[in-house]
Amino acid sequence: MTKHLTLILFIVLAWGESNSDILVFKNGLQYNGDFLKVEKNKIYFKPKDSANYQNVFTHQIERVELKNGEILNFKDVNKLNSHIFEKHIDKIPFFELKKGQKILRFDSGQRLIINNDINGAFESMTKEQMHIRSDTSLIPVTISSITKINVQDTVYKSFADGALIGAAIGIVPIAIASIGNPEEAHYGIVFAIVLAPITSILGGLTSLIIPKKTQTKTYPIKKGEWEIIVQ
Repeated sequence: MTKHLTLILFIVLAWGESNSDILVFKNGLQYNGDFLKVEKNKIYFKPKDSANYQNVFTHQIERVELKNGEILNFKDVNKLNSHIFEKHIDKIPFFELKKGQKILRFDSGQRLIINNDINGAFESMTKEQMHIRSDTSLIPVTISSITKINVQDTVYKSFADGALIGAAIGIVPIAIASIGNPEEAHYGIVFAIVLAPITSILGGLTSLIIPKKTQTKTYPIKKGEWEIIVQ
């Protein structure tokens, strides 16, 4: 009787083992349970007596023996090197906007406001994302979500522009005062020759000191307007 019970127990255990999938690790560990799927370099497997599916990386697994006799072999799968993988992602340090035959190029460092929401300096772009550097972090923006780009530029006045304005300030009043008074015209010319260089220099220096203005230009990103060129 004892021999029969032992045989029955062996048959039940053997049937139970063959009725489950087997997960075999490269270090020799084995687990019986239910195999679900392989997705994004991970194997989803529910060990026997476990209520939930768990995931492990394929590079850790030797093979999966399915209950139907099929074997999934992962022994040649190696761990991905994330640094090598990142090198294959092309990051471009500029972006281009196109409208008809007109193309505008903006380089890394350009100040932008995306969709009236994201404010920062353009850093790079891929085929799917534009990267904006804010004061605290790097913000990835999906290109398909962009409906408007505001480009901010600082308007500078050169020394020469200020010098011309300064010279005009020195000469114009003297010229006006000399109109209708020929006798003082001679003295006006002398004063203009002396005063113009001084006011010109003062005007040039002032143009370098006064606050610079920020100019913002808006580019709607939609059909019939501007589009972002994806390399």
